[in-house]
Amino acid sequence: MGCARYLTCFGAFIKGGITRSIKSRLKRFFKNSKADSLVLVNTSTPDPNFVYFTCFASGLCENNFLIIKKNHVKLFTNALEYDTVMAQKPMEMEVIKTESSQELVNKLRDELKGKTVGLNYGFLPIGYYNFLKDKVKIRKAIDAAASLTATRVVKDADEIKMMSSCARMVRYALSNIMQFAKEGMTEKQLAAIFNDIMIKHGAQAPAFKTIVSFGKNSAFPHHFPDNTVLKKNEIVLIDAGAKYMNYRSDMTRTFIFKPDKTSVTYKRVAAMIDAVKKAQRNAMSLMKEGTIGKEVHLYAEKTINEANGGIYNGKFIHSISHSVGIETHDGEVLNRNSKLVLKSGMVFSCEPGIYLPGFGGVRIEDDVLITERGNRVL
Repeated sequence: MGCARYLTCFGAFIKGGITRSIKSRLKRFFKNSKADSLVLVNTSTPDPNFVYFTCFASGLCENNFLIIKKNHVKLFTNALEYDTVMAQKPMEMEVIKTESSQELVNKLRDELKGKTVGLNYGFLPIGYYNFLKDKVKIRKAIDAAASLTATRVVKDADEIKMMSSCARMVRYALSNIMQFAKEGMTEKQLAAIFNDIMIKHGAQAPAFKTIVSFGKNSAFPHHFPDNTVLKKNEIVLIDAGAKYMNYRSDMTRTFIFKPDKTSVTYKRVAAMIDAVKKAQRNAMSLMKEGTIGKEVHLYAEKTINEANGGIYNGKFIHSISHSVGIETHDGEVLNRNSKLVLKSGMVFSCEPGIYLPGFGGVRIEDDVLITERGNRVL
């Protein structure tokens, strides 16, 4: 789809459900924060929260300032981005084009001088902080990072719709990828094919660098594809996500390529897969409203540690879950220390794994929506 047509379609989408979502996002944020207003600034990399409150799907908006108040969103942009912004802005947003740095300072000062301003300390470079303190003359800055995470962790209907689309794209690719696997091909080659399948079925891009691991490499959870070649009766682990309309998915599957079901290797991997599947089922049984995050992790960990007489004890080496949304890792995590209480509308991965250095690893991951009645796999 060409850029102009894409922006037209996205603009039509904005004028439907998304504008209602922005109002609810403003309400949730200010319920979580004591700031008079929130200021978000894009550098050469967009702040995910800037995307969250604008719903922009195009344009970098570098050095643009977004001022968010309880009932209003105002964007200070420049000539470079103005037309792109206007093509997709929500109806609630006021857009102001500034022609010079001094004009930007003057207008920001009119809005913010003497105010208590929330800033995203987890993203904002110190230079922008000093600019707001010294040039714009804000009275006080407070860290809004935790409030932003608390706001974004509960997804609205529009976000869930887009994330469901992301999940379907990855699920399709995972269901079909092994027909393209061939003995002697490299991890990088299979990763390229996987990405191509996702994009042909609607993804704008991979959500992150697709992980493809063969054999022993699968024991490293964040292994990047290299020139390792595929062999028969070997583990193939694929961890991938799709990006669509700013949102992302994150899923993992583990396969055995051309298995020899009589071999010791096959039986060992099959036992690992069974243990991981059971751990995922047990973890998902607790992924519902009211559960404390650590309970989900500890149940999965206990399941793996006790499987097959305890031979995998200590081999589950990461958290069971992280929130998914605009970012693949969207701010919250369910680990052995998590005190987060699960609520309807949250979306978390569920990804138990077993990792045996020198042999290989198994991980199975799905994105799970917490609902009023329990949960639903996206």
